Amino acid sequence: PRFNPKKDMVGMSYAVFKQSQLKPLGKAALQVIKTLHLADVQEEGDETRMSNLTIINLTLFIFGPMHERKLCHYIMVIQVASCLLGFGIRYGLAGLVYPEVN
Repeated sequence: PRFNPKKDMVGMSYAVFKQSQLKPLGKAALQVIKTLHLADVQEEGDETRMSNLTIINLTLFIFGPMHERKLCHYIMVIQVASCLLGFGIRYGLAGLVYPEVN
């Protein structure tokens, strides 16, 4: 993330690359990212500017720039929700695969 000291807020960081240098898998991944709106993608000719693919940048992409403390709270909520979902899937669906679940 990029810190803006004037506003005391954190914003997205970006990577810049040329689409002509991407291999077929990279081009397919870029198309999926654009279609599903998983990152901020700005194209100017062959040059592409895309927000980095991290959970922090995804959070900033969805909710916009914010103070670092608020961003940490959002990330903690996402982490807890992800863990609960993972445990729910593990214990909820394990009975479909294994005859006995401990």
